[in-house]
Amino acid sequence: MNNKISGRQLVRMMILFQIGSAVAIPLATSAKQDSWIVIFLGMVIGTGATFAYSTLFNKTSGANFTEILREIFGGKVGFFLSLVYIVYYIYIANRIINDFRIIIKSTALQRTPDIMVILIMTIPAIYCAYLGIEAMGRGAVILNAITFTTITIITVFAFVNKLPRIERLLPVLEYGWGPIIKLLFPLAITVPYGETITFLNIYPNVRDNEMNKVRKLSFISNIIAGNALAFASIMSIATISANIVEVSVFPILKSIGIIQIGSFIQRLDVFAIILLMLGGFYKILIFFYCSVEMAMATFKVEIKYRNFIVIILGVIVVLLSYILKSNPVQHFHIGLDIVPIYIHVPLQFVIPIFLLIIALRRNKNRNKIQ
Repeated sequence: MNNKISGRQLVRMMILFQIGSAVAIPLATSAKQDSWIVIFLGMVIGTGATFAYSTLFNKTSGANFTEILREIFGGKVGFFLSLVYIVYYIYIANRIINDFRIIIKSTALQRTPDIMVILIMTIPAIYCAYLGIEAMGRGAVILNAITFTTITIITVFAFVNKLPRIERLLPVLEYGWGPIIKLLFPLAITVPYGETITFLNIYPNVRDNEMNKVRKLSFISNIIAGNALAFASIMSIATISANIVEVSVFPILKSIGIIQIGSFIQRLDVFAIILLMLGGFYKILIFFYCSVEMAMATFKVEIKYRNFIVIILGVIVVLLSYILKSNPVQHFHIGLDIVPIYIHVPLQFVIPIFLLIIALRRNKNRNKIQ
């Protein structure tokens, strides 16, 4: 199994990961017509988080995340924190699976049992994780092309149908900067930019001749993904208005569902479902793959037993997704109001900041000695 990816593949992987469920679940809609500003500023600040992760990777000589935790915090604390991050990755994968269970059950497969919808989302991700990082990288290039082709088709049809209206985006900053700042942290930064901490498990797989470009490649992916999310927000507001977006559970489906040209081009919400499923699948895949890699490194499992770890963690993800499923209101309340503050912030910012400060100090002291 080849375990190396190119810089081009890394960028595509990060773009798909960041677009992921963020395009499906409405972020910052309470900012009304200024929600795109929240998303754009989230990209600007969130890029700092990704910059910090890639800097931490560079300052620790290309070590994987488990090795970084052990090197900086010591064996016992590093082992404990590795376990915490494994659980974190599995839990977030479970939340994303249930995001899309709710979407699929409410739009396309209303009568399908929950367990079948969960299996539809998880089995392909488990299989891709089994194939390894090279297959994931090649797949990301293809899925990236499909995603942006779908976005282009939807946008063209929306304008041909004369749906977007610029006046729906006005007035800008009607309620001032208060609502924007309130929504900016932690939600608009932790999702999806803080979640790129997962790539500390993937950066070591970049080809040796491109490993020094990790920071630049991460920056490029953030800019592309952030602008795509801001554009999606602008199009939704311009198409169906900020008030409808705010009260819609899945505004992208609502805005695309009204597109029709004559009597032969209609029901384009199938494109939206394709877009959401691709993004959701890849985000589940990255979280699951990183849980496998961290488990392998934490327990020092030999590579010949990797498939066993994939199966065990795959079964755990499926069972948790089914056991922890909740109604949409409760699910989104936990995901948007509780998880960002009490789970994302400590694991995406507090611990990595400590890691980066210690790594920078050690490098500085090492340079002085030399």
